[in-house]
Amino acid sequence: RSLDEENYTYINANYHTWYWPETRTAGLRVLDYCKSRGVPVWTAERVYNFLKMKDEASFSNLIWKNNQLSFTLNSTLKHNNGLTIMIPSIFKNKKIKEIVRDGKNQSFTIKTVKGHNYAFVTVEPVHSHQFSVQYSIQ
Repeated sequence: RSLDEENYTYINANYHTWYWPETRTAGLRVLDYCKSRGVPVWTAERVYNFLKMKDEASFSNLIWKNNQLSFTLNSTLKHNNGLTIMIPSIFKNKKIKEIVRDGKNQSFTIKTVKGHNYAFVTVEPVHSHQFSVQYSIQ
């Protein structure tokens, strides 16, 4: 359901080494299914570190002025996959024209989540980043 109905989640599957002979067939089927659907498989430690990084990150200095959204993304914890944020691609009938991060144009990808379009931006955690998102009439 999380893949097809956009009910996003993560699943924790424990395959203990002492039970592996009894659960091997089922465990390998789960891994094959994940691979066929493009679902990442992480260790418990990696999930824990990701959740710590995500929960620690914060936004501050949010300002909307002259069709521009400005904010600071604060982050101090490192994670190998980076930190991805979602910015509404349309706001007040205006569409994102450009995103500037730390004074440089930032590439982004538009994705639909639960019927709404967002610009996905991935940055390196462990830094604070200044964002400026310029919107223009569609």
